[in-house]
Amino acid sequence: MGSIHHLIGDLPHRSLHDLSRRYGPVMLLKFGQVPFIIVSSPEAAKDIMKTHDSIFAMRPQSEIMKIITKRGQGLVFAPYDDQWRQLRKICIRELLCAKRVQSFCAIREEEAARLVKSISSDQAHLVNLSKKLADYATDAAIRIITGTRFENQE
Repeated sequence: MGSIHHLIGDLPHRSLHDLSRRYGPVMLLKFGQVPFIIVSSPEAAKDIMKTHDSIFAMRPQSEIMKIITKRGQGLVFAPYDDQWRQLRKICIRELLCAKRVQSFCAIREEEAARLVKSISSDQAHLVNLSKKLADYATDAAIRIITGTRFENQE
């Protein structure tokens, strides 16, 4: 059960506030088996994110994520170390340089036109703009990565 019993009720944010007044602005709570660090003051958050940022830079690795990511060999799940910094430099230099980003301008414009057409053609119904924008971002990314258009089947 861990610490979850402290948050039972209609106002869990108030329970967290009460806990922070009792134990301070930084607390370790366990929800089941999962530990969470709770930071409840701007000063403590700034200290953690600016002074101790490298400690919190890595994502936790479950056994299934180690299998899926081949022990974090890619950029997204790699541990924050020299290899990660090298991968990041390569991505910035090769994939995110101005020339490369500009080379995909036509794809972004085509997908934006499809988005506008999709929204404007659905005048009789409410439009879930969040979903439309997420679909736009996904479609553009897939076209940039694979060179082909993915037709959403929904």
